[in-house]
Amino acid sequence: FKELTGGSKMAQSGIYEAAFHNGTYFVKLSGHLSFNYSASFSDLVKKICETDNLQGVLVDLREAKMIDSTHIGLVARLALETQKKTGQQITIVSSVRDVTQSLKNTGLQHLAVLLDAPTGEMPPPDSIQALPESKRNIAEIILEAHKTLLEIHDDNKTIYQDIVEMLESSMNEK
Repeated sequence: FKELTGGSKMAQSGIYEAAFHNGTYFVKLSGHLSFNYSASFSDLVKKICETDNLQGVLVDLREAKMIDSTHIGLVARLALETQKKTGQQITIVSSVRDVTQSLKNTGLQHLAVLLDAPTGEMPPPDSIQALPESKRNIAEIILEAHKTLLEIHDDNKTIYQDIVEMLESSMNEK
């Protein structure tokens, strides 16, 4: 795996690792997955979705300490785009109860196969090059991710609609 990290090792940040092997992306997200470091993951999602011979995606969250709504929205976007492109649902592996519950609370189980801490190791993948740091405004990434959450489950509208409206309003003022 090639490490793609949004922050220093000293800070509590997310670590993004990815590999492409026989048409399948293996994505490992670990640490504290918060919006502060979401640009790298957003770029990775875009790269995966643009892969010509994509056949599937496995997202490993077994070492994620927490996942915020921005990252869940990005995983949802990955699930939607993968399903459009391949006709297949992505697979998400999680062993941290709070992370799994957060995924279920947003309705992600309707877009992906959620597995709770299965046994066995992932196959040895080929490594990919690190993605360049995003130059996009972090607010755009947060807005995009939360709009995806609004689309995937009706209950999310009451939770995230205010965030989307606030971000759209503040971005229009600039």
